[in-house]
Amino acid sequence: MGTRPGGVIAAAWAVMHFLGEEGYLRIAETVMTAKANFVQALGALEAGLHVWGEPDLWAVGFGARDCDIFAVADALAARGWWPGRIRQPRGIHLMITPVHAPVIEEYVADLAAAVRQVQASGAGSSTRATY
Repeated sequence: MGTRPGGVIAAAWAVMHFLGEEGYLRIAETVMTAKANFVQALGALEAGLHVWGEPDLWAVGFGARDCDIFAVADALAARGWWPGRIRQPRGIHLMITPVHAPVIEEYVADLAAAVRQVQASGAGSSTRATY
């Protein structure tokens, strides 16, 4: 690996010292609240979407029962979002950060609209999830 991991370790050390424990906890609370708001909003949609599991941290994966979730991801991309796709099972994932907190409601509204669009059109997607 050479010296590459050293830069990441030094950056993490510097950020933790800059933030301090209080700053870190404030950011963690923002992220966890945003994640909880997203999971709750997704569950309240009448869109046939479901969260996989019970995410403990900031990563949330979800799928669809009634439509092609990759077509939903395509529709989200057309609305300006950058959805992460999951291969197996097919889905979308979010890695929620503090930047997402103020836009969770907007994302959920666009997600619901994307699902309705895909369900109405019966569209599929030729997009593949690749890493």
